[in-house]
Amino acid sequence: MYQGRWEEHDRKLEELDHRLEELDRRTRQLNLIIYNLSEERKDPLTDVWELIDEKHRHEMCVDEVPQRLGRRSSDDTRSRPVRVKFGTLRGKHLFLKHAKVLRQAGFRLDDDLTRLQQKERKSVDAEFKALKSKGYSPFFRGSQLQYFHAEKMHTCRKGRANSIPHACALKTVTEVNTMQKMTEEMFSRILANFEAKVRAGLY
Repeated sequence: MYQGRWEEHDRKLEELDHRLEELDRRTRQLNLIIYNLSEERKDPLTDVWELIDEKHRHEMCVDEVPQRLGRRSSDDTRSRPVRVKFGTLRGKHLFLKHAKVLRQAGFRLDDDLTRLQQKERKSVDAEFKALKSKGYSPFFRGSQLQYFHAEKMHTCRKGRANSIPHACALKTVTEVNTMQKMTEEMFSRILANFEAKVRAGLY
């Protein structure tokens, strides 16, 4: 009797945790975390706005004053990340269109992850390092570890990196297959040309 009640209690707690996690993710979906911003600026985004056209800047609808996360280091050797909240999803997407320019300027962008998502991302650190050692350029989308191969995006789950071949090996196989196909096509053209000349009485 009591066992059934405890199981029901645990089920409800698990369901509540799941709902709270979903609510937390929805709350954060309009946010971005920006790294490597100067601590000396009163407005943390000053250096960012200098790289973005003023017209687009107003369309991005930053909803609140950007918030620095964590305590300032005593020696100022490390700048704190900044959380930026956008008023609309469109505004966030407009900002992300400038991601390449911002990265080239030394800034790094990331999603505003929940504690659970941070834990999930940390659990695939080994896979991230393994993919890099195999010649890929892995990246995170939310808490998912992803990489590109053959112009397609793939997701690498925990414990799966070791089964993924080296990128250079895949490239070599692709090149061999391409060369083989080109050779077969060339041979077919030569054979067809020879047969045409035979029928024409040239041989």
